[in-house]
Amino acid sequence: MALPLGLIRKTPAAATGTPTTPAAAPRLPSQGHTQDDDEGNIPPPPAMPNGTYLCRVKNIYHPINKETGLWEKWDDGSRKQSKVFFIIDDPDEQRKATAGKENCYGADLDIKLDFGSFYNQTLGYLTALGCPQIGWPKNEKGKTNNIMLGEHIMAQTKGKKFAVTVKPEAGKGDKKTTLYKNVKKVAPHTPPKAPPKAAAPIATQQDPDDAAAEESTGADPDTSTTTNAEGDGIPF
Repeated sequence: MALPLGLIRKTPAAATGTPTTPAAAPRLPSQGHTQDDDEGNIPPPPAMPNGTYLCRVKNIYHPINKETGLWEKWDDGSRKQSKVFFIIDDPDEQRKATAGKENCYGADLDIKLDFGSFYNQTLGYLTALGCPQIGWPKNEKGKTNNIMLGEHIMAQTKGKKFAVTVKPEAGKGDKKTTLYKNVKKVAPHTPPKAPPKAAAPIATQQDPDDAAAEESTGADPDTSTTTNAEGDGIPF
């Protein structure tokens, strides 16, 4: 007689033989791409610590097309800005470089000479560089152009160092491999003063009473003696 389906007893899998190990789960793609894709990716830009670095002005860049000789423009028709490039010339970073440690010695930083939306900020940068607006050179029409200003900046900053504060960050999207250094502040640098030299000892004048005492004893102030190991007096 056949038993109803609800009463049929199922034999455990363990009773039929050695239990099997479940197959390993397939490796899932990482963030939508495979490991092979990862190996071909460009690594992110090297990190640069936030901080203030001693810098020199390296050069002034003007966005002039070499072929046409015309000033380059953005897509909206506005003129591109000139830039002041600095080079990090910081003794602390140089010591790190000499010791083979991570450093920023010789790296470039830049600020835009933007006289549009960032007019006041640009004036502040130039004042810190020792180039306040009142001293800018002017042409026959009483105007200052970028070329003249660039030459003036190079002349005024020659041989000087400046404290440049940066806050670097990597770009986003298709710019994620680009490091934006983001100059936040430029300030004049005043080298520390050398410690004052020790003053030479001041010769004291002999007291008249002491001189009289020497004359009364008959001592010769220019002749003195010392005693050797045997006790002989040997004049110098």
